[in-house]
Amino acid sequence: MDGNTAKNESLTNTQLSPGMRLWVKINEGIFGPGIMRSLMGINETKSLTLAAEQAGMSYYKAYRLIKRLEEDSGCKMLERRVGGVSGGSSELTNTAIDLLKRYNSFAEDASVVISELFERHFADFEPQDLMSVKAIN
Repeated sequence: MDGNTAKNESLTNTQLSPGMRLWVKINEGIFGPGIMRSLMGINETKSLTLAAEQAGMSYYKAYRLIKRLEEDSGCKMLERRVGGVSGGSSELTNTAIDLLKRYNSFAEDASVVISELFERHFADFEPQDLMSVKAIN
């Protein structure tokens, strides 16, 4: 088997699927997957520290994301209670809960549309000779 045949066979066996990064601009800032994961984690754990850990980011990064969202939107996103013997806690405001619900719904709908468009444009895609593809570029 020559090099071109092996390349063509590996491309033929390649599975194509759509992907997207989705965010909502809020003035100069954005609301996207990172802040969404942080807020969802806070909603579940009542802790910014645990939410950041679950989202795979530092506490400082999660704090900055939320602080920036609050500044960009002009809306408070968290009700914070300073710790004591039992520790502090954070809860989402009604605005944050509403924003999360709308973003999740928007992302689900966008995913459906992206899948439909992908199917329309790639359903009959058959990889060609790699040299032909390079000639297009």
